[in-house]
Amino acid sequence: MDQPFGTMNPPNPLPHPRALAHLGDAVYELWVREEAIALYQKSKDLHEYTTACVRAETQMALLENILPELSESEKELVKRSENVPVTSTRRSNQSLYRKSTAFEALIGYWYLQEPQRLAERKKQIFQLLDKVLKKNL
Repeated sequence: MDQPFGTMNPPNPLPHPRALAHLGDAVYELWVREEAIALYQKSKDLHEYTTACVRAETQMALLENILPELSESEKELVKRSENVPVTSTRRSNQSLYRKSTAFEALIGYWYLQEPQRLAERKKQIFQLLDKVLKKNL
């Protein structure tokens, strides 16, 4: 008996936090670049804005701001993602890079599993981003 497409396969398991972070990094950077071209025209300004937004310190600050509003399953993903080993070149501040990895994994999770939540959080993240960047300048 023929089944509709996709009904015979179980849902895909959630990727490893490192894979989610890899995807989330790309999604977040694309957001930032879209915002950058809406705000700036000079390549120097585009570069400075983009690098300020994707810095580990910025991502950590964003995560800390949204953490209280996350669901329990999202908080669990953050914990698991913070436990992913960081590369040897980043061992000087492992806590910082683990938190930024967790932020990226959360973005990747929303992208794959909850696109509506991703859209909601994108708006909130950019509102927070303005505050974080002003504070860090």
